[in-house]
Amino acid sequence: MKRNVVHKYTRTIDFNLVVDIQFLDIRIITGSGLEILGNYCDADSIDKAHLAIIIQSQLDSFESLSDGVAYSRPRLLIAFGMLSYFTQQIFTPFETYQSSSYVGDFELKATDKFIYNDNDLLETYKQFENIIKESNDKEFIYSLLDRWRKGLYMESESENNTVYNDETILSYFHILELLTTKYTDNQKLELKTNINDFTYSILRDTFLYDSNRLEEETKSKSKLIESLLLPELSISSKIFFMLKEQRMLTDRLKSFIYDFVKDRNTVAHGSQVYQDRVIFPVPPFFPLIKIQNYSVEFYRILTAKAIENYIGINLYSNEWNEISQMIIPSFPELKQFYKDKKYIGLSNENFCAGTENDITPYVVSHYLTSKKLKPKEALEILTPFIENYSKTEDETALSIWAIIIILDIVENEELRKKCVEIIKVAESNNWHPNFFKMRDEMYSLEYLGFKVNGLRELIKNEEIR
Repeated sequence: MKRNVVHKYTRTIDFNLVVDIQFLDIRIITGSGLEILGNYCDADSIDKAHLAIIIQSQLDSFESLSDGVAYSRPRLLIAFGMLSYFTQQIFTPFETYQSSSYVGDFELKATDKFIYNDNDLLETYKQFENIIKESNDKEFIYSLLDRWRKGLYMESESENNTVYNDETILSYFHILELLTTKYTDNQKLELKTNINDFTYSILRDTFLYDSNRLEEETKSKSKLIESLLLPELSISSKIFFMLKEQRMLTDRLKSFIYDFVKDRNTVAHGSQVYQDRVIFPVPPFFPLIKIQNYSVEFYRILTAKAIENYIGINLYSNEWNEISQMIIPSFPELKQFYKDKKYIGLSNENFCAGTENDITPYVVSHYLTSKKLKPKEALEILTPFIENYSKTEDETALSIWAIIIILDIVENEELRKKCVEIIKVAESNNWHPNFFKMRDEMYSLEYLGFKVNGLRELIKNEEIR
């Protein structure tokens, strides 16, 4: 004979969350310690905000109350995934404890509240809940949310000690990889259709086949081309297709994805990690990814937006619209800027503002340190900028790494003096990435494989620190 058992999981919360919802036969509610814990509340917890997740399961007569945890845990993790995705807060069993268990039933009816940081999320939550109820893909959505929550957890754990930096990037990549499985069939179908149309047109217009011969040759030749191209559907192309279907894909995002895939391969497949020096903050392990061009927040919001698009809700659109402005112009865009000599006659103010296709001195520095742009090309682009330099934070901070690198190849004495001036201004005002000492910039650039002898001499001569 079956019997109902109830497990109540509780934790304190130190963020602004007011919730009372019924989620997949789970009651999720917040309140004071006294409201949530009742007679089990101690004096220290009476006024503290608490969250409770109440789950009912059915047990056979031979199963004990503790056996019920095995039944309630999957739904608890699903609830954690939903809460983490809606709030970007960490929900795991590590900060949650089982406050009570009993045989019986509990009241499911909720008052329908979901407010986080003064934002009312109830309407979006209701939309999400209805989609889940009607979906044949529940387990897939739960998997997406759980992987995203894991990435969020690893990101949080790595915030101060960098211990999980590489693994965090890999976790967020797995989300895109998993999502592509829902788009690959359409991608293959589109590829086959395009191959067939292309082959048909060539055989008809150039080979001048017609009737049965045309159909037979189209079929056989199409299969031959498919055998060559279908295996070429790399993970990059799959992600591109998915983002295109979600109307997110741009040339700049494609450029980012190429680098993302490269970083993922480095972490996933391993490589020699020994380095003869590291930079601050010193890592607990040798890092697999030497430098990240984007904050982890970018990966978090990108994947959250891709999940949102797949589910069909609107939760991360504003954050994505804002953070996507950070995507660095692609290298072909910079090369075109260089080829067209757009830097000539461009005021420093407009250059820093990115009025020419968002190209700024920082973009020059980025591709220079990435070793895609040659130092001589960077010097040519930045020469008018250096000649017209004025002591502003934007002009200094956006260009400083490029200035340090090209200092070693500047032959014109006046231009060299201006480069040294920029470095000294950066040092005296802390207008540089590390905000401590210029020697940290030297260490960072040497770590990336640059010999910055000019900066080293300035430091050795005590002209700067």
